[in-house]
Amino acid sequence: MPAFGAGGRGFESLQAHRVKPHRMRLRGKPRIFLYAASRFDQSKMYFVYLLESITGKRWYIGYTPIGVEQRLRKHNDGFVPSSKQFRPWRLIYYEAYVHRSDALGREKFLKSGSGRKFLKKQLLNYFGSPRGERSELYAAR
Repeated sequence: MPAFGAGGRGFESLQAHRVKPHRMRLRGKPRIFLYAASRFDQSKMYFVYLLESITGKRWYIGYTPIGVEQRLRKHNDGFVPSSKQFRPWRLIYYEAYVHRSDALGREKFLKSGSGRKFLKKQLLNYFGSPRGERSELYAAR
């Protein structure tokens, strides 16, 4: 395989990441199925989540390699110093990733100004429609 940029279409470096197809014959016609998810251990997912404080009108955006429900329990039991004073929390949004670096990058984005703007737009039904009543949390941000 030539080096990247040494001829071809420039996608040679992606060859190592390509999923090998599984071939199967169905009524004489070859069918190809790609099992991308089977390459990964499904129990090892990384989560980015958004918690909302019930009492303090606050958000907490975090990342965890353990289940989201377990992490929420840790927040509500006071084991996370940065969120301890704003308990109790409720989970309002989360995303799952296969790669740790993807989850950490997404967490960093969601903590930025444009990431918070994305969350408000994504959760518009949760906060209320733009023409109707908005929650105090949405109006304050």
